[in-house]
Amino acid sequence: MKVTLDTMVLWEWLKYHRAAADLEQLVQLHEAGSIELAVTATIRRDVSRDPMAERLESLPEIGVDEVGGVARLGFWRLGRDRLADGRFGEWSAGLESPPGIEDLDHLQAHMLQHRDFFLTTDKAILALADELSQRWGIEVRTPARFLQMFPPSGSSGTENGA
Repeated sequence: MKVTLDTMVLWEWLKYHRAAADLEQLVQLHEAGSIELAVTATIRRDVSRDPMAERLESLPEIGVDEVGGVARLGFWRLGRDRLADGRFGEWSAGLESPPGIEDLDHLQAHMLQHRDFFLTTDKAILALADELSQRWGIEVRTPARFLQMFPPSGSSGTENGA
C-alpha cells in the first residue's frame, strides 16, 4: 500500500526531529512491511530554508522516500518529476477556495504516481476529500483515520475471539 505524507504530517519530525504519535505508528507499519511511505518532491518547496530544509535528508531514517512531483521551473528534475495534467489545473481553478499551489502539486503528484492514500491534517484538502476521491481517485485521510484500517498491535482484528 503506497502512502503519501503531506508536509504537515511530518512537521514535528522536521522541526524537532521527533515523530508525533500517528507518524510513529505509520513508521511501525512501514517497518512491518504493511505500507510504503513517501513524500512528493514538492516538499522541497514547502520546506526550502535551513535548518528544516536540511532535515529533509533525514527522512529516509524513518523510512520515508521522496517520489517525483509536478514539474515546475526551478524545481524540475528530469526523470523524476511529471508534467501536470491540465484538467487538474482547470478543476482546481474552478474551486471556490482552492488549496495553495504547493498543496495542489502534492495531490497531483500523488495521483500521477498512482499512489493509494494521501495523508494530511490540512483542513482545505480534507474539505475536498470526497470530490478528490470521486473525480481523481485520490483517497485523502487524516493519519488517525487511516490508522483505523489497521488492528492495534497484538490484535487479531476480531472481537471476543470470534
